[in-house]
Amino acid sequence: MLKKAASYLSAVDVGREMEKDKRRLGVIIAVEIALMAATVVIQEYVRPKAVFSSATGQFLMGILPSFCGAMAYVLILFAGYKVVQGHYGRFTLAAGLMLANGISFWGLTLWEVVRMVIRPFDAWDVLASFVGCVGATLLILALYAGEHHKPGKDTSLLQPPRPNLKTPKP
Repeated sequence: MLKKAASYLSAVDVGREMEKDKRRLGVIIAVEIALMAATVVIQEYVRPKAVFSSATGQFLMGILPSFCGAMAYVLILFAGYKVVQGHYGRFTLAAGLMLANGISFWGLTLWEVVRMVIRPFDAWDVLASFVGCVGATLLILALYAGEHHKPGKDTSLLQPPRPNLKTPKP
C-alpha cells in the first residue's frame, strides 16, 4: 500500500516540476488569471451597466467572455498537463495542445448546446471559443518555440518520448 501511494504525484513533485519551467508556466498562469478576471468584469460589471451603447460594443461584450474563457481554459489545462506529464517524462507539446484544446473547445460548445434550454444557440460564442483556443495555442507555441532541437540530442517537443531502454546495473 505504501509503495502504491508513493507512485502518485505529490505536492513536492509538482513544486519541483514547476521550478524546472518556472518562467513559462508563470506566464501561462498570469495570462490565465488576467483572462478569468476580464471575464468576471465583463459579465458582472460591464454588461449589466450597459457601458457600451453601440451595437458593436454590445456584440463584443457578448462574445468576449467566450473568447477569454476558452483561452484561459486551454492555458490552465495545458499547464496542468505539462506539470504532471513532465514529472513522469511523458510530456509532448502536441499531446498537451490536443488535450487542452479538445476539452476546452468541445466543453464550451457543449455548454452552448445545453444552454439552448434557456436561450437560443449562439454560433458567435462558439466561434469566439474557437478563436480563443487558437490564441492560447499560439501563445503556448511562442513560449515553447526554442525547445525543438538541442545539439546531440533530439528533444523535439512534438515527438513522443522514447522509452528508457537502459538496464539497471546489478
